[in-house]
Amino acid sequence: MTSPHTPPRPPRRRPARIRRRSLLTGLGGASLAAGATLTAPSASARPSAPLTAAPPGEEARTPRTTLLRGAALLLTMDPGRGSGPLGALENADLLLRDGRIAQVGHRLRAPAGARVRDMAGKLVLPGFVDIHNHLWQSSIRGGCSDQDLDGWLTSCNRATLPKIGAADMYRFVHLSALDALRTGVTTVVDWVHAVPYGT
Repeated sequence: MTSPHTPPRPPRRRPARIRRRSLLTGLGGASLAAGATLTAPSASARPSAPLTAAPPGEEARTPRTTLLRGAALLLTMDPGRGSGPLGALENADLLLRDGRIAQVGHRLRAPAGARVRDMAGKLVLPGFVDIHNHLWQSSIRGGCSDQDLDGWLTSCNRATLPKIGAADMYRFVHLSALDALRTGVTTVVDWVHAVPYGT
């Protein structure tokens, strides 16, 4: 039922093959399932540089292998490895060996002992990079939203920061990091304030 003030509805469009929720779930799921950030410049069959450095003492551990199988769309970011400027491959697989992109293609064979993750209906692409964030500010999420920048800085930002202890600071930063991962951000530059916490 509509009122005289209700604007007419636009014509219904055919739904997209990949929906926003599937995209965001796929981004976070692919990163978490792989156990590595998908930030290589291209997903070529050639081994890429390490995506993350191994923690001290773990260099000799058994390499971890993960196969992301059957992604609805895999963006290699390499026009030579797929169609268009983003190197798109449909219904494609991606093989990771110990944090490195080892191979992309169709119907890849899962090596012995590999973890296999079903990516059907999901999009797999390199992780986004957020070059300016203040992760601790999840503590004031939505606060002072009725004020201008000066009011927000005075009433929320500068008023809250000195009251956060080390344990709570860890929790707020952890929450923001998880939020970033869920939206496909796998690398964050955290512009952290000078806080008097020990290491």
